[in-house]
Amino acid sequence: MLTRTALIETRIPAQNRLLVEDPDAITYACNAVDINSSIIMNRISDELEKRLTDVGFEVVQTSLTEFLKAGGAAKCLTLRVTESS
Repeated sequence: MLTRTALIETRIPAQNRLLVEDPDAITYACNAVDINSSIIMNRISDELEKRLTDVGFEVVQTSLTEFLKAGGAAKCLTLRVTESS
């Protein structure tokens, strides 16, 4: 059985991956919504924001602390109607 890291590495090309450190991961930085070149997410560290902007994202941060209590963040608040099944 593959570890989570190995599974991600087999599915996502290296140039499309961005390592998220524990403090940002704990606050659900990966539970974000991307719309074209904008990424909407909970509050993140200055370091992660810089790394995201360096690769071309416009970072939109919003406080989602109440949703974090329920175990979710930005992506959990959406309903994508454009994704194929």
